[in-house]
Amino acid sequence: MNDPTELEPTRARRWCVEARAVIIDVREAAEYHMEHIPGSLCAPLSFLDTDHFPGAFADAVILYCDSGKRSMAAGRELVEGGHQKIYNLAGGIEKWREDGLPTQGARFDEHDFMI
Repeated sequence: MNDPTELEPTRARRWCVEARAVIIDVREAAEYHMEHIPGSLCAPLSFLDTDHFPGAFADAVILYCDSGKRSMAAGRELVEGGHQKIYNLAGGIEKWREDGLPTQGARFDEHDFMI
């Protein structure tokens, strides 16, 4: 099995700031809406199509989810589909947050509309 290389959050953030990578959230759109890494794109695993995944828009693609499991699964599919420079964010957005890195989303809105 070809697992994508895992990146620690601080390195992943540096790569994104330096425009060396694009970061993609593979969680569902509602999860992305509630909280996500600034600058990340939303491409849910449930809609992943390795044949139509853009492969040349960055030096590297970093995938993330909550804990790193779904993004690892997505990364495996992409690597097995022939994509290169695919990385998994170690520990997902949970580790990103634990490391004190910024997030944004509706959970930070003044009003909470969740039931």
